[in-house]
Order: sequence, then C-alpha cells, then structure tokens
Amino acid sequence: MFTAQWFRLGGLRCSLLNAALGFNGKMNKNLVVKWADLLSSKLNRSAFEISESGLMSYDFSADSVEVLFEDESYCKFNYAFALENPKEGQVAIFTEHCGYHVFSNVGVTVIEHFGSSKTVIVQNEW
Repeated sequence: MFTAQWFRLGGLRCSLLNAALGFNGKMNKNLVVKWADLLSSKLNRSAFEISESGLMSYDFSADSVEVLFEDESYCKFNYAFALENPKEGQVAIFTEHCGYHVFSNVGVTVIEHFGSSKTVIVQNEW
C-alpha cells in the first residue's frame, strides 16, 4: 500500500509526488498569461482580467475533452476545455483540477464534449 508523505512547501501542504512534479498548489499562471487573448474569446472575459485573476471555477463546466493521438492512444480530461493556437501550432487543455496541458496540434484530434454535443477543436487526418 502506498502512503503519501506530506510536508510544507511555501506554506502549502504538499505531497512528495506533487513536489517532484513541480505542483505547488497553483496552476501555471505563465500559461494563462500566454494564452490570455485566446482564453478571452472563449470565456467572454477580458484578457487583462484573465491575466490578473487567472482562471476561476466558474470558467469550467461539466465539459470533458478527449485527445486522440495518431498511434491510437488517447486521454480524457473532465471539467476541461480546449483551445487551439494555430499560429504556434499548439492546442491547450485547461482543466479545473488536473492542471493545464499543451500539445502540438500535429498528429492529434481534440474533441470538446458538452452534454450530448461535441465540438472538434483540432482534426487531423491519418
């Protein structure tokens, strides 16, 4: 059985695993600032407000995002949304509880699910 070992990191209670992965109790603010203009369109908030405040719990709904890779592996993120930045050749997945993730937009298909509807954010033909 695995037992987490906890310690304090900058006043936050943190597991050794989270510390090793670089998680300090806060999501990646630099990524939010870098993507603020695109986030602004998606969330109907100003880029300045997003850069200053970060993402809020109300920015996330019960949506999920699926990422399908060309080798047939995939991942699914709950309480998440996706944005593509074609100029940079990237797609970002923003999750409420599992961090923010950036992938190349080459060799992936990214699908955002909302209820029974789905939106293809990135479509790659294999």
